[in-house]
Amino acid sequence: MSTSTRYQQVIDDLVTANRILARFGVLDGFGHVSVRHPDNPAHFLLSRSLAPELVTAQDIMEFDATSETAAADGRKPYLERYIH
Repeated sequence: MSTSTRYQQVIDDLVTANRILARFGVLDGFGHVSVRHPDNPAHFLLSRSLAPELVTAQDIMEFDATSETAAADGRKPYLERYIH
């Protein structure tokens, strides 16, 4: 599996996890799920500040080990990202 394919699969899995956990009441409107970046273990992926049942692939953001965004693109991240 290529790096870009693996990265896209992780994004898709993260979106699916958000939606499933919200659907079954594991997460409420303020919950969130993160995953390690598949190619950079010092980074993690997490959606922008958005209810989990609404998350799409375009909402996923990359954060470094200090929980700062890897790309400043104007999207609002969760304040709680520091616990991930």
